[in-house]
Amino acid sequence: ELIEAIRKNYPSSRLLVFTNGLLLANRQDMIGYYKKMKVMFDVTIHDVPDRMVDKIRRGIESYREGGIDMRTTSYDPGYDRNRDRQWRQTVVYEDDKVYPHDHGDPKGAWLYCGLKECLTIQDNKIYHCPIMALLPHLLRKTGQLDDGVWARYLDYQPLDINSADQHAVVDFFRRTPGDACAMCPIKDTKPSFVPALESDRSRFDMKNWKSLG
Repeated sequence: ELIEAIRKNYPSSRLLVFTNGLLLANRQDMIGYYKKMKVMFDVTIHDVPDRMVDKIRRGIESYREGGIDMRTTSYDPGYDRNRDRQWRQTVVYEDDKVYPHDHGDPKGAWLYCGLKECLTIQDNKIYHCPIMALLPHLLRKTGQLDDGVWARYLDYQPLDINSADQHAVVDFFRRTPGDACAMCPIKDTKPSFVPALESDRSRFDMKNWKSLG
């Protein structure tokens, strides 16, 4: 529906979809549709287990053979892959609970944010970032939906796709999330990391990706 809406309103626009490529091989039935809609794909190369590389390669090759413009974005040579095996904590973790940074500088957090370009669509609503979209789910897991420290952050209002008029759409994309950004780190916040799932990630070999470009 989203692709069709974009093509209806922007028939000549460049439509580039970023993906990790894991499901391409499973959805070869969509190749004809994507070709018709002139969809291009950029497969971003993440630190995945080597056993998954062949599956991603098959997907890329089949889409290329079907006439789809397929691109790949690989690691920068200077990228620290060890850092990629760590997840940065966006919120403050204490025991089994989570808390906002609550530093009172939402503008600083917005300027420092690496996710502000990642608009997120969920349940027919558009959020400024995935953190805002997933916050209620996280707090439901930790049993903190009624915790007062999160009240003003849960007041954040996404854009309802079904009911928003043109004025509401323009206003949403012109503004920042406002006070809600104070839940996330600012530039001076000491970063905190937790180990990512290792499993067989340690066997990832970059040379396996060289033929994908």
